[in-house]
Amino acid sequence: MRNRDYPGTCCDRCFKKSMAYIMSMYNTQWICMDCKDKEQKREDYQQAVDRDVAEYMQRVEAARGR
Repeated sequence: MRNRDYPGTCCDRCFKKSMAYIMSMYNTQWICMDCKDKEQKREDYQQAVDRDVAEYMQRVEAARGR
């Protein structure tokens, strides 16, 4: 897995070229929309989303000093 702050010219997971990328809910990979569709079909996808939202809200609350 490549660790970078922006998507390159291919998907980090399937290595296909794409014009659009989004970060995986499971790790820091930049993935194409085909891989995102597959990811969303996983049984544990909603748990990954909920965990990500909870971590984000913790950072927001910490930044607010709460």
